[in-house]
Amino acid sequence: MSTLKTFMRRSKVYSARTKKTLPFATKLKRHIAFMHMPKCAGTSLSNALYGLVPLHKRVGVIDANATRLAAGVMHHNVIDWEACHEDLDDPKPCFDLREGELITHMNWKTPLIHGHFLWSDHAYEHFHKDYDFITMLRNPVDRALSNFRMNKNEGILPNDFHVDDWLSSKLGFHHGSTYLRYFSGNAILSIDDAEHHLSTAIENAQKFNLIGCVEKQSLFIQKFQKLYGSKPSIGKDNRAKNDVINLSEKQLSKLNELCRYDHIIYEKFRDWQL
Repeated sequence: MSTLKTFMRRSKVYSARTKKTLPFATKLKRHIAFMHMPKCAGTSLSNALYGLVPLHKRVGVIDANATRLAAGVMHHNVIDWEACHEDLDDPKPCFDLREGELITHMNWKTPLIHGHFLWSDHAYEHFHKDYDFITMLRNPVDRALSNFRMNKNEGILPNDFHVDDWLSSKLGFHHGSTYLRYFSGNAILSIDDAEHHLSTAIENAQKFNLIGCVEKQSLFIQKFQKLYGSKPSIGKDNRAKNDVINLSEKQLSKLNELCRYDHIIYEKFRDWQL
């Protein structure tokens, strides 16, 4: 993100937070832990949520790249953001670190916590009376394709890595099972054991206080305002480059198969609490 865009985004957030600091401003009724599903408009939503927190209150940002780097140092003795990247071979140390940060902020009574963290039994067991869990979903095929584009744009995948290569790879299934992994609390799953974790993922998702979907964002905002007394103003941050991937019928069928468990979760929860 350019310096100007970063300045404008942060200025907007701090302006909103300044208004929330005024004595008469409405405050969030509950503490919130926002599980940011990758490529589900979470950057836009998180910035909107930051704007609901008064300046004298803490915002718990579990930074994606910083935790990758920290996990790389701790577990591989290297400063390399790919060493423990979520989409590569050793994501667990990064997610373990994020769980630790999540629980640290909960002990700190941070009113809003946000990040790419997995479901945590420890966090829920000890803090569900103090925190509401919320998240945002998106059509799994659209989400997976956006994740694929981002990996190519960030250099995780080479530019000549073809869609067919992706659909036949472990990464293709990894992208197709994002909701399954996040809700079940597993950093990585194999095709062979994925179905075993579906019931756990659904059980954990049912513990969320609010689950929205990108396709019905206005309904999510309405419900959020009803639950928490404040209305987030969601912009359009971190949009992917306009490089549409046109899939053949065969490729789309394959991708739908890779997303089969995420489709089940999405269909069950896209109207959750709305």
